Amino acid sequence: MNIILRKGATLSLLLNILFLTAKCQTTFNTRIDFYNTPELCTSLLVDGDTIYVPILSQAPGIFNWYLSSLNKLSNNGTVIKGSTIQKPYFSSSPSDVDKVGDKFFLTNTMGDSTTMPFGSVQGGGAFYNKNLDSIVIKVFNDTLNFFYHSKAVVKNNKITIFGSTDSTCGSIASGNYKFYLLQIDTSLNFVFKKTYGSTCVYRSGYSIDTT
Repeated sequence: MNIILRKGATLSLLLNILFLTAKCQTTFNTRIDFYNTPELCTSLLVDGDTIYVPILSQAPGIFNWYLSSLNKLSNNGTVIKGSTIQKPYFSSSPSDVDKVGDKFFLTNTMGDSTTMPFGSVQGGGAFYNKNLDSIVIKVFNDTLNFFYHSKAVVKNNKITIFGSTDSTCGSIASGNYKFYLLQIDTSLNFVFKKTYGSTCVYRSGYSIDTT
């Protein structure tokens, strides 16, 4: 009898899941275009009835360099406001946004187009208020290759950032990197910054877990 009851409960759960899945539908479909050139969006943040979407759009006339923008949408997909950072340019690495206190923190790998054709790239961030006014923009390091991979918001609104850098690896053409961890506050001041590894062999990273 107990076995039959458990089977019945399982069947009921499956039916409920199938029913909920069948009821899913698209609420809105919104396309945001800048310059009619390639664009990239890899994340979004829902805050109450407002949606914040970071977008990278190709900078006019500059191949493989992008302008970063943070866009504020209503819950029906209407664009309320967009704020584009005209400089520095950004590489095509994923851009994401987190809520930190009452501000929004946009992170990406920033670039300096004045060093073309290759350009220097540094992990960087920008804080916005709810009106999408850019409060402060800052790169995390001044070495030629200082890549941002992921971040986590921790206690007291500190932000821990994970990436890779060649800042202690000699030649910029070697392709060798070390992992780094750094932590900043809401004014983008460094709390700490450390590199890891005895040799420069690491090339990339993926995520950070603060648990």
